[in-house]
Amino acid sequence: MEILDCTLRDGSHALKEPFSTEAAATIIEGLLQSGVKVIEFGKPSGIGSPKGSVTDQAYLEAALPYATKGELGMFCNPNFFGEKEFELASRYRLGFLRVGTNAGAVEPAEPVIAKIREAGIKARFSLVQAHSVPPEKLAENARKVAGYGAQCVTIMDSTGTMIPSQVKEYVAALVKAVDIPVGFHGHNNLGFSIANAMAAIDSGASSVDGALGGLARSAGNAPTEMLCAVLEKQGRPTGIDWYRLLNSVE
Repeated sequence: MEILDCTLRDGSHALKEPFSTEAAATIIEGLLQSGVKVIEFGKPSGIGSPKGSVTDQAYLEAALPYATKGELGMFCNPNFFGEKEFELASRYRLGFLRVGTNAGAVEPAEPVIAKIREAGIKARFSLVQAHSVPPEKLAENARKVAGYGAQCVTIMDSTGTMIPSQVKEYVAALVKAVDIPVGFHGHNNLGFSIANAMAAIDSGASSVDGALGGLARSAGNAPTEMLCAVLEKQGRPTGIDWYRLLNSVE
């Protein structure tokens, strides 16, 4: 089971000021030492976003010493991704770029995914606002992005309004539709972030997103440390050192 930690990306939405490069390096190191190997960092709206007082290059410099120790990547909005961002991602050996578009309109991602794959970078994909389309349409669009070259696809419950029965339906539809790994990213607006993540896993998801302490936009993400604890209680070892992870949270 893959745990993708996005404290350093989605967590920035909850802060008055962005993470400093020093904080980013400390958090990356703590996650890696705990055994969390897939980490999303950078500006909350992704590489190339005009918002934020810390530059993409500054974050990439801070993460560079850890580039070979895990799979470190950034979010990627096609509206902000150009030649400059492509060059930065290549030069700093990003482990992945997670392209995200509205769940109902994935077509703008096609040339971006092609460019990412051309550079030898892993192309992840996020179906943002997944609740806005029915499961059948979401599955259809997941097939499209898999055809574009995406190597895994994540259902994003961006508003935190899905409940476990819905998550099961959506995940099952995507698992049936594509041959690439399916992930789930939940928010806690209705208090279901952990329950939804477990429902996603039970329905075939092989990756779930979390954030340390649940830090993220709005009511927050599923707390990474709670995800690991619940999975361990269910007899699904994550390979993550839970006590070391708790120290990182502190």
